[in-house]
Amino acid sequence: MEPARVSDLEIEIITLQSDLELKSKANHPEFWALVVLEKFLLLKEVYQRLRSHFGSTYMCESGFSTIKILKSKYRSRLTDSHLNDCMRMAVTNYTPEISKLAEGLQSQHSH
Repeated sequence: MEPARVSDLEIEIITLQSDLELKSKANHPEFWALVVLEKFLLLKEVYQRLRSHFGSTYMCESGFSTIKILKSKYRSRLTDSHLNDCMRMAVTNYTPEISKLAEGLQSQHSH
């Protein structure tokens, strides 16, 4: 960050610390939604960048944990394609409607 922006950011921090109304809401879960964008533009920008960074880090770490579980010593012969399919199933939010899928199938009759 360039020096002029750093000093502007420092001024915003001091202004935020001295704002009694915001100070009273400091523990509010949606604190940054309460901050007036025009008054604390640089602070909100820094907050949004930090927040997005940790969200993407969580997703990455979660993916590595899933791979570690899928590709254990008992399943060491997984192909890349199969591992990719397992990862998709592990991280998706999709829930198939089994009853609808089963309705379209015809059961085999014994002779």
